[in-house]
Amino acid sequence: MARKLVVDTSSLLHFLEFYYFDRDYEKDIHSKLTGFLMAKIESGEMVVIDKVFAEINTNSYTVDLKTGMESYVVNTLFLAPKVGDLIKKYYISGNETFLKNDPNQIDLELKRYENGSIADLYLVAYSNHLKKPGDQIILITDESRGKTKN
Repeated sequence: MARKLVVDTSSLLHFLEFYYFDRDYEKDIHSKLTGFLMAKIESGEMVVIDKVFAEINTNSYTVDLKTGMESYVVNTLFLAPKVGDLIKKYYISGNETFLKNDPNQIDLELKRYENGSIADLYLVAYSNHLKKPGDQIILITDESRGKTKN
């Protein structure tokens, strides 16, 4: 039985955020945490998709993590049709109220998903893609509204 952890941007950023102070001083805790994450990514137990990596690239305090991660990032372009299905099935009905039924806002959000600038539905589609009998696929997300350090 294989176990895969598919992680979103916030989960990776928040994992390191609590030890941000250590990165610039002793570097002991920060480097151990970064090493732990990289070992999980290198072994294939933890999966980082291209959309998540693109979001991480905008964050200035993840240099150590980004440097080693790039060669392990999974390309999800092949999932665009599945993401389109997810958009049609869930996104519009689930967010019409949130977006106050403003057609312009709904169209803008749909375009952001369709061009791949938001990772969420790609994470769901990739997790579904990985499912095989007996495998354990865990999608780790953090949807808290707090701002991470840049």
